[in-house]
Amino acid sequence: MDANPTSDKADKALAPENGDSASSVSSISNMENNNVKTSPQVSLSSSMYDRENEHFHDAKPVYIYVDRDKHKWRVFFAGIMVVSLVIMGLHSDREFRSSLQRASDTMSRTVASATHAILSRTPLGSSKDHIEDEDEDETSADLPPSILDLDSDYKVRATHDIFEVPYSLARELVKQNMLDRLFTKLRDNQRMPNKAERRTRLLVVQVSNSLNNRLWAMGSALAYARNTMRVPVILWERDSFFYPRFRDVFRDREDLVVLEVERQKESPVWSPDLEDWAFLSWSHIDFVTFGNSPSLEKLLDPVYNLGKHMFIRTGQMLNSKYSPELSVRHALSKLEPKQVSINQVREMTNTLRFTTKDEEVTHGLHYQYQVPWLFLHSMSVNNRMDLLDQLSAMQKKIDAGNVTIASTKHARAFFVHCQYGLGNRMRALGSAMVFAQRTDRVLVVIWEKDFHVDGLFGDFFVNGFVVINSFAPQWPIKTDKAVRMDSSLQSLETFNLMRKENKKIRSAAEFHMRHKPNTHIYIKTAYVIKSAYTGSDSVKKAR
Repeated sequence: MDANPTSDKADKALAPENGDSASSVSSISNMENNNVKTSPQVSLSSSMYDRENEHFHDAKPVYIYVDRDKHKWRVFFAGIMVVSLVIMGLHSDREFRSSLQRASDTMSRTVASATHAILSRTPLGSSKDHIEDEDEDETSADLPPSILDLDSDYKVRATHDIFEVPYSLARELVKQNMLDRLFTKLRDNQRMPNKAERRTRLLVVQVSNSLNNRLWAMGSALAYARNTMRVPVILWERDSFFYPRFRDVFRDREDLVVLEVERQKESPVWSPDLEDWAFLSWSHIDFVTFGNSPSLEKLLDPVYNLGKHMFIRTGQMLNSKYSPELSVRHALSKLEPKQVSINQVREMTNTLRFTTKDEEVTHGLHYQYQVPWLFLHSMSVNNRMDLLDQLSAMQKKIDAGNVTIASTKHARAFFVHCQYGLGNRMRALGSAMVFAQRTDRVLVVIWEKDFHVDGLFGDFFVNGFVVINSFAPQWPIKTDKAVRMDSSLQSLETFNLMRKENKKIRSAAEFHMRHKPNTHIYIKTAYVIKSAYTGSDSVKKAR
C-alpha cells in the first residue's frame, strides 16, 4: 500500500486518545485494508474531505472529542459549586443551611421556568385534554404528569417561582378562585411588544375607608397600573366605614382581580413572611398606618420601584402624576353596580359616574350644559362621559361658591385646537391650561395627527384632560345656518389664529382674548394665548 506519512498523522490526530470508539477504529482499518490511496497535496482527503465531491466524510471522531471536552467543563464547574458550598458550610452551619435552601429554591425555580413555555401556551390548570397537539400520545409521554394535571399546590408553586408572588397571597388567590385570572393577566402583560422590563411586575393595593374613598383609591390604583405597565390586584378590606363585600355591590369583571379581606386584624391577606424570598422583590407603602407624608408619596415614583413589585395600603386616591383624575374616572366607569345597590352607590359616591347609556350622557351634555352637536359628534363615548363628569364636578364647585370669578353661574368648556409642531402645541396648550383654570372652565384638548406631529396626545403625555383625536368641523364653525340648526352655538365663542384659514386675523401676536362668562370657547392656535389671565410666567409653570 502506498502510505502517506502526513495522512497517517492526521488520521491519528483525529482519533480519540483514550477509549477509541468502535466506529472510528473500524473506519480507519477499512481504509487501510482497501488500499485507498491518498493525495500528497491534501493530507486529510482520505479521512475527512473529498475536494472533487466538495463534502465531508467520516467526521464522527471529531464530534466525540468535542462532546467529551464539553463534558469535562461541566464536571469542572459542578465541582467548583460543590466546593463552594462545603467552604460555606465550614464557615457557619447556619449559613450552610441557608445556602442549601437557596440552592433548593434555585432548582425549583429552574424546573418552574422549564414549564413556563407550556403554562404560557395554555391556561393555568389545564388538563391533558386541553393541550393542543396533533399527537396526544406523544405530548403525554414528553410532559411530566404534574404539568398535565396541575393541582392547587403546583399552581401556587409555579406562580411563586415564576412571577415572585408570595405564598400567602398565592394561597389566598386559590382560595378565592382568582389565581387562574391573575396568571392570565401576567402572561398577557409579559407578551406585550413594547414592554421594557423582562419580568412582569404587580401592583397590589388594599383599599379601605368609606365607599367613595375606596373607589377613588381603587380607580387611581388601576390608572397607575395601566400607565406604569403593571398588573393590578385589589384587596377590598371590610371595615367599620364600609362593611359590604365588593361582590355584593358590583358585578364581577373578567379583567379585574379583587380579593376580599374579611378580617384585617385576625387574618390579613397580605402578611409578609421573612422566610419567603419572594418578599425581597416587593416594596411596601402603608398610607393608612403612617399617613400621607411627602416622603411616602415619593415612593410612588415608578423609577424608585423599577424592577420591584409594589404593595400599597390606602384609604384615599393615590397622589401620583401617573394616576390623573380622568384616567381614574375611565377605570371606574367600567364598574357596574348591581341593581339592588345602584341607588345607594350613587348616593354614597362623589361625582363618580359608572356604566351609563351613551344617549343619557349626550342628552345631558347638550341640553343641560349647552355643548354644541358639532363637538359631541367628534367625541368618542369615553370623551362624552369624561366631559359630563368634569362639567358636573365644576357645576357643584360653582354652586358652592368656590370660583375665581363671581359672575360665573354655569359650567362651561374651553376647547383648544393645537396646531403645527410639538413646540407650538406646547405653548398653545400651556396658555390654555392657565386660562381654563383661572376662568373656571373644563379644558378640552383637540390634538390631531398631521405631518408636523405624527403622534397622538396620549403618545407623549399622561394628563387628566378630555382629548379629541379627530375634529371634523371646518372653519368657520359658527355660521348663521349652523346657529339655526343648533341653538346651543349661541353660547359658543370661536377664534382662529391661523391666517391660512382666517384671513381676518392680522397677527397672532396682536390678538388679545377677553373672558366672557357662561360661554363655551373654541380657539384654534399654534401660539401663546394672550389675555389678562395668561402671563408668561404662568404659561411656563403650566407647561
